[in-house]
Amino acid sequence: GGFSRLSFDYALSAPQPTVTSPVSACVNTTAPTLTASSTDPSVTGFNWYSDAALTNLVFTGASYIPAAAQLDMTVVGTTNFYVTAIYACAESLPATVQV
Repeated sequence: GGFSRLSFDYALSAPQPTVTSPVSACVNTTAPTLTASSTDPSVTGFNWYSDAALTNLVFTGASYIPAAAQLDMTVVGTTNFYVTAIYACAESLPATVQV
């Protein structure tokens, strides 16, 4: 004649994806190919975002070539992209790629 309650919380502890990109790119050249990979066999893909809040998805896939709207190659500057590994029910924390 009593009550019981069971609750639990969990957090995805998946590793961030490994990313590769050129250290720098020259003005007026073509946009570089940014590449994400993971050794985790549970990864089903990758999401690329243009903002740290992960609200502006710009591409889904392992190799991303930013469009002119996302990366202006005619001016000197730095642009960050954020990539997450996709799992069956969640995404990893983002890895930052700076171009």
